[in-house]
Amino acid sequence: MHKVREKIAYLQGIAENLEGDMSPRRQARLMSGILDVLEDMAVSLSDLEEAHQQLEDYVDSLDEDVVELEKEVYDEEDEWIHVECPTCHEDVYFEASILEDDEVVEIVCPSCEEVVFISEGEVAPEEERVEVKNDAI
Repeated sequence: MHKVREKIAYLQGIAENLEGDMSPRRQARLMSGILDVLEDMAVSLSDLEEAHQQLEDYVDSLDEDVVELEKEVYDEEDEWIHVECPTCHEDVYFEASILEDDEVVEIVCPSCEEVVFISEGEVAPEEERVEVKNDAI
């Protein structure tokens, strides 16, 4: 783009000096310069269009990747265990993967803070497990 600006400045100088001398030779030189500048501008515009298309393709690719990640993170179904609190009868859900740890885990009711489940290194039976989507909790 710097080259185009230099050519335009050169042509402006020629045009200013044409005031008294409108000879066909000078007019041809000015016209030739204008055409050169237009050609350079067309090439620059073409380069910009190509770069814009590449950026647009890249953004589309990133958008597709983000959509895939969102599906993996937010649409994935996890295995949950359902327990009813014996004190307040609130439904309590927790991920089954918590119980895979060898340590003792206590699950507390969020409403009354009563311990509703204690793991002793055992995983709850399959019939107590339920499938719950992440956004349902």
